[in-house]
Amino acid sequence: VDFWLPTMAALPPIDDVLRDLAESTTLTRQRAITAVEQYGPTLAGDEALRKRVEARTVELMDAETWEAKHGGLSAAAAVVSATDSPDFRLALRSKVIELFRDGEHRVREAVAALLFPLSKKDGRAVFEAVGPSILQAVRAEFQRDDEVKKDFLEKKNAAVLESGPLWEIPDALHDTEGWRSLETSMRCIQAMMTGCHTEFTPCLADGQILALMEECAAHLNRFVREIAYFSFKVVCETCEATVFKAAVAPRLAPLLQKGLKDNWSQTRFAASTATRAFFSKAAEAGVAEDYHATLLPGMCLNRHYVAEGVRVYSQDSWKQVVGPQGGARLLVKHLDQVVTAFCEAVGQPNHAVREAGCKCIEEVITRVAAPQSPFHSQFGEENLKKLLGALLEAFDDESWPVRDYASLACGSFVETFPEVCASEKESLLQHWIEQLCDNVPSLRSNGAMAFTKAVKTYQEWWPKAADHLRKALEEVKSQPEVSKTFSNYTPSGPFSVPVRNGEQWNVPEPINQTMYSCGSLAPKTHKKKHAGGGGCMNCNVDRPQQPWEACEGAIRLLTEIAPWAVLEHRAEVVEMLPLVKAAFDVDHFPHHTNLKQSICECLPQLQQSIRPEFSVDMFVPALEQCVSGTHRNLSIVAGDALQALRAGEAATG
Repeated sequence: VDFWLPTMAALPPIDDVLRDLAESTTLTRQRAITAVEQYGPTLAGDEALRKRVEARTVELMDAETWEAKHGGLSAAAAVVSATDSPDFRLALRSKVIELFRDGEHRVREAVAALLFPLSKKDGRAVFEAVGPSILQAVRAEFQRDDEVKKDFLEKKNAAVLESGPLWEIPDALHDTEGWRSLETSMRCIQAMMTGCHTEFTPCLADGQILALMEECAAHLNRFVREIAYFSFKVVCETCEATVFKAAVAPRLAPLLQKGLKDNWSQTRFAASTATRAFFSKAAEAGVAEDYHATLLPGMCLNRHYVAEGVRVYSQDSWKQVVGPQGGARLLVKHLDQVVTAFCEAVGQPNHAVREAGCKCIEEVITRVAAPQSPFHSQFGEENLKKLLGALLEAFDDESWPVRDYASLACGSFVETFPEVCASEKESLLQHWIEQLCDNVPSLRSNGAMAFTKAVKTYQEWWPKAADHLRKALEEVKSQPEVSKTFSNYTPSGPFSVPVRNGEQWNVPEPINQTMYSCGSLAPKTHKKKHAGGGGCMNCNVDRPQQPWEACEGAIRLLTEIAPWAVLEHRAEVVEMLPLVKAAFDVDHFPHHTNLKQSICECLPQLQQSIRPEFSVDMFVPALEQCVSGTHRNLSIVAGDALQALRAGEAATG
């Protein structure tokens, strides 16, 4: 028995329900709407009750308050879904025309919700009745008139009005403020397409609706662009395959390509949903391969985009589109377009896009262009030079996560195509030496891994690497007593960081600046290191390097490079162990515990690489002192290291 289903005995009296549909309290009104939905089976069999409810909903649509209109429209949608009343549905069409431009957006959204069951019941006749009015309103509202612009500027920012002519309105305001009923009018069209399904195809064939959607997809307001791309998704789902192939697909593909690169994550997600629907319909029409070159590069990039919704959805879409054979063959088939897209991504003003571009380049180099890959020989020098140039530019990026992934990608690049990188050897060497001393821990750690790949490839670099190791390991002795860590970084940048010690963020005045999807009024970091900057996920916080950090980077490098270096330069590597021990004993600065934790993490790996010369007894006293110390994290890490070292010593006998 479905005991959880509501019964008629559990439903409130119909009089109370009809009264509460006009309540100003959202919860009460929503309960009344839900009750109307639950009354559905009864309304279908009780004509008198149905007409009473229908009359009440129409009455509410003529009320003064927006709450009553909202309740009437929502209840009418429930009645239409549950009953078959042609006269009522016909009467609702005129109400839709009256209310779809209502001043309250929730009323307009309720109109769109009502159009879906109406179109599902009456098909294209609904669009033919109300569509012309909605389309005309969309065209009329596409641009604001001068009076609205002037009023907008006077209310929002008088300083902007004084800064230039009236038509020079900052993008920051247009891109996030509502655009009257344009967005909800597009939702109405989307609802009718969804309800009509394939019956709507003739309305798409003439191209007028598609032309209007194209304008909306290029609109300055991101909400309008977002609903345009969601509408494209519905177009792909409802259009018949033959019309899609001939008239729809050629127009949609370049629009989707642009939408996949939109700066607003919400719009990018909407374009991703439309792209998946596009390929599903294109496969049905037998033309999917015709659009791989246009859309696959953007889909591939979004698999690494910072917004989780976009990233996860794109990863799933990629699997569906490329199939079980994987996407490597398709990327190589359209390699020129892929390389161009990745290089453009690395040059974008949005640091999250640049980061995704670096990830994609590394993925292509390590998985598609690997020496053992069947596609290795298809990577020509011209395309490789373009990719390397983009990575070198990203290696100087202001945003440290971009530099981080650029470094890893360069390491894989050198390992895979050393001859292509030969002309940039000195530049790469200098970048990695600097990165090993960086004040961001992950940069030092990942830089050690990337630099190790390069030294194993360019073995003539070993003397310079060894000199850096010796110098940096001893550099900790010169560390001032006042030490610092990279504590100011947070993914939210200056917009949610608690400022300490009297410091202040240098946030630019929010006047006449572009607004980004984070809501900040600054670019998501610039492409080159410079003073200032801002924006969401502002990763350009910087300060002078600390000697103890250079020492920690050297220990990371020694740990990574030791398994290879002991084969050719064993004596030099063994001579560095006392330097590691000396660095471990230094404790005259506050953050010596951070350095000690890193050394503890590396010691077991060094023991494995430098047997039998590695002496456990050399480090035992210092480790035991850390274990018994008051720093809890260091005590735990030191205990684990001590246990691992003794186990390793016992294993070698």
